Parts: sequence; C-alpha cells; structure tokens
Amino acid sequence: MTNINLLPPEIAEKRKTERRRALMGLAAFGAACVVLAVFFVFRLQVAGVSSEVEAAQQKSKRLSDAKAQLQQFADRKQELQKRQKIAADVIDKRVEWSKLLNEISMVTPSDVWLESILGEEGDEGLTFRGFTPDSTPTAESTGTASTDTTEGPVLDAKGHKPVAKFLVRLSMIRDLKDIWLTKSEKTKFEEQGVIQFEGTAKWLTSHAPSSASAPTAPPAATPSSGSSPGG
Repeated sequence: MTNINLLPPEIAEKRKTERRRALMGLAAFGAACVVLAVFFVFRLQVAGVSSEVEAAQQKSKRLSDAKAQLQQFADRKQELQKRQKIAADVIDKRVEWSKLLNEISMVTPSDVWLESILGEEGDEGLTFRGFTPDSTPTAESTGTASTDTTEGPVLDAKGHKPVAKFLVRLSMIRDLKDIWLTKSEKTKFEEQGVIQFEGTAKWLTSHAPSSASAPTAPPAATPSSGSSPGG
C-alpha cells in the first residue's frame, strides 16, 4: 500500500520545529534542575563545614580559657616557689644566737672571760675577744706550813694554755669551722696580769647575722691549781 501525505510541507515542518523546541525546553529544564541540585548539595556541604569551623572555634576558645586559668595556677606556683626559696635562704642563713651563745658559754673554761663576740655577714664569720689571767695561785699559798717567807700567794703561771683550751673546745661547736687565733699578748687589766686574745671562726654555712656582744668585765676569779676548770 502506498502512503500519501496530504499535509502541506509547511505544516509538517512547523510541527517538527515545535517538537525540537519542546525537546530543547525539556533539556534546558533538566539541566537547570541538575544545576540547582548541585548548588543545594554544595550549599549543604558549605553549611556543614561552616558548622564544623564554628564548633572548632568554640572549642579553641574553651581551650584558650582553660589555658589562661592554668597559666594563673602556674604563675601562682612560680610565685610560691620563689617565696619558698626566699624562706629557705632566710632559714639557712639564720643564726640562733641564743643557742650559739649558750654553746660558747658551755665550752668556755672558767679561767677565760670573753669581752665581745661579733658576727659578720657572709663568709666573714665570727670574731671574738677575751682575757685570761696570766697566772693563778697554787695550793701552797693556802697552806699554814709553808716555809716561804714571801708575802702573797705563790703563782703557778699557766700562760696561754687556757686560750688554747678554749680554741679546742670552740672547735666542738658544729656551726663553726676554721677557728684561728689572731692575737694573744700579755697586758694589764686593773693592775692584774692578763693575756688578751682575739680570734676568728667561720660559719659552717653562709649566714647573715646581726652582731652580738658581751659587756666588758674583769677576768673571772682565779681558781686554785687543785681545781679543774669548768665549762
């Protein structure tokens, strides 16, 4: 069978053009939908990333605040350590004068009199000055059967022995070291023969004390040769 197209060519061409336009419109609409879909997807991704960034910033702020608080504790710890060090230095450099003077009095022989004790700052240590009688009466002076016709007591010269004994005893004090005799000479004190001596001692540890001194007084009473020196 033979098909015969009775439509004019113009109408057929017009219909083809309309179909092409419809297909192009659908294609454009589809492309627009795809673009919109991609846009919304990217928008959602950007929103998600933005929320993560905001959360990270908030977390960073919280960490910064916590760090600032911890830094305050660290600063306080450093300040406390500084104060502890200062207190430790003060305690280490402190001299317990009452204890030291008591120990010195305990080791001082009965025939030695200390005139002054001076504590110097740092490594200077201790400086002391005192007297000891140049001679002491013997037991013969008190006996009734003595044949000596010389008036007055018979003298038993001890010389510098009491000073040496004092230095030896002074070395027993644990807070002192390097004890030296710097001067020892015979002189007169209120018409009595005495030996005046001076000496130094260093601190076992570094101290910064104030001075401590004893008032000037005459030497201790001279004991008889039969009695042992105390201290």
